[in-house]
Amino acid sequence: MHRSAAHDSIGSPPGIGSVASTPQCNSDALSLGIFSRVNTSVKGQEVVGTRMYSEWASMQQTIQQDLNDLSVLNKFPLIAGKDVATPIVKHLASNLGISSNAHCEPSRLEEDKDVLWCMEVLSYGLGLPLVEHDTIRDSVNVYCEWLMALLKPKICVPKPICEDPNHYAQIMMKHFYNVFVPRTESNADAINRQVVLCHRVLRSLQKVARESVVLVRETWESMLVLLLAINDALLAPPTVKDDIGDQLCERVVGVLFEIWLLACAYSFPSPSLWKTFRDMCLNWRHRINLVDQWNRVNMALTSKLLRFMYGPSFPELKIGEDDCHFTSIEMSNDCVAQSWFRFLHLLGNPVELCYPAVISNTPKFLHFAITSECVVDPCQHECLDILPHILLKAMRGVSILVDAFLGIANYPVDEFHWAANKTVTSSSVQQQPTVTPPQLRKPAKSFSVTSAVNKGGLPKSSIMALSASKSSNVPSSSSQTSVVYTPTSVQQPHPFPSITVGTYESRPPLVSSRPRCNSILHLFGSWLFEAALIGSHLPTSSRAENMKRPSSLVLETRRGSGTSFPEIGRASCRERV
Repeated sequence: MHRSAAHDSIGSPPGIGSVASTPQCNSDALSLGIFSRVNTSVKGQEVVGTRMYSEWASMQQTIQQDLNDLSVLNKFPLIAGKDVATPIVKHLASNLGISSNAHCEPSRLEEDKDVLWCMEVLSYGLGLPLVEHDTIRDSVNVYCEWLMALLKPKICVPKPICEDPNHYAQIMMKHFYNVFVPRTESNADAINRQVVLCHRVLRSLQKVARESVVLVRETWESMLVLLLAINDALLAPPTVKDDIGDQLCERVVGVLFEIWLLACAYSFPSPSLWKTFRDMCLNWRHRINLVDQWNRVNMALTSKLLRFMYGPSFPELKIGEDDCHFTSIEMSNDCVAQSWFRFLHLLGNPVELCYPAVISNTPKFLHFAITSECVVDPCQHECLDILPHILLKAMRGVSILVDAFLGIANYPVDEFHWAANKTVTSSSVQQQPTVTPPQLRKPAKSFSVTSAVNKGGLPKSSIMALSASKSSNVPSSSSQTSVVYTPTSVQQPHPFPSITVGTYESRPPLVSSRPRCNSILHLFGSWLFEAALIGSHLPTSSRAENMKRPSSLVLETRRGSGTSFPEIGRASCRERV
């Protein structure tokens, strides 16, 4: 869905009130504005993006309520609960046979009520403060070994779990959430220990999803719900360097996307789950690893899609070695098409990444602004400084998909992943020339992006920069020097890597079996045109008309001339590129 242009600045999209332009504004007025935005943030997010799930309810609130179902031991003081949990968990862990001096012994838990009582204790142990690391670690080990009943259970796994592994796995997955919950009393060493335990749980979930042949639909759903809740707890808040969310971001997003793809192949998620997935992803768009993973999955699914839509003669979209596990998942053609379209629209409109006010209009950002000592507008958070880089990578990924459909699939994938994995730090910023002599200016054949974050939005002059380049086999000269324009008003430019997409002369010819032009525009046109107009100011009426789909354009009768023009249908619009 396109935003209206009825606003004064490109950085102030409609629906997001401009509470303040600087952090030094009146705190009372700012707090009032933030509180009003807390009440409207959910409605504002529903407007963003497509409406493919408009008839389905999100499970976000239900997930949060289910995971807040605490153990009965939480009703007692910490010292009492700890005294109960510690010896029981230690005894259960000693029978697993995973330590050097321990033996795997048969479990004495032979009835359902025995197992359920112990699971209450283990759930409490997983949520203890990080100073009780040994008890948390033992609880994780017990649950991870019991979860392997979905594969090949050991003799230490209780009999009821071996007989009905799916039922108990669904309970354990709810309890696993406690391991990932950020603790307020954490220090660097404690966080590192918690990260290790989280990796242990994620490895167990991956192993079960990849290898188990007994998973039922309810277990798949429980696993996806757990991963959604984990990602939302760690990634929705503003980024804080070296906290648990920052350390686990890449890992938890990668596991979520991989297991979601596996679920698509074996037990396709319900529309409500897809809607929840999309709604939550809108809250994580300030995390650069989310766009990295989104690009990787989109490329893998597009590679599969092109193969069965256009046959083996169509140019192949090459996938990096690190992403081969995505393409190795066996999926039907219909499943590939359905999954591809849903993943493509998972982040809503990627052009919104140039609007800090939109990206920060989430409950976690608003909560941070309200609870911070110096109340500031959420869009002023320093973690949003990386949004221009995220926007670049998102649109770079979209451009690769468009070219893949045109048959231009010989992209240097390694270069793309290099750009995706490059870390942006303030220390890597290099001073750029502010003025280029006229004699060195040439028309651009490639583009690079460098900008500073404008808190209200990104002006065109600070986003798009022109550079002239030649093929690597052409000797360089003074007339071929790459030229970058940097506004003098920019104080902290963002060091985006220059991405050379190649000259038109070096690109192979378009294949004859490629999709028609308006088919590609229906999929990507709105994003591409809106991205091209970043920083431009168009009249409201003309911009709204320009954003219409080509097949919906109707030539109206010219007033005063009496001449009537017929409707332009799809058949007459379909011209090849």
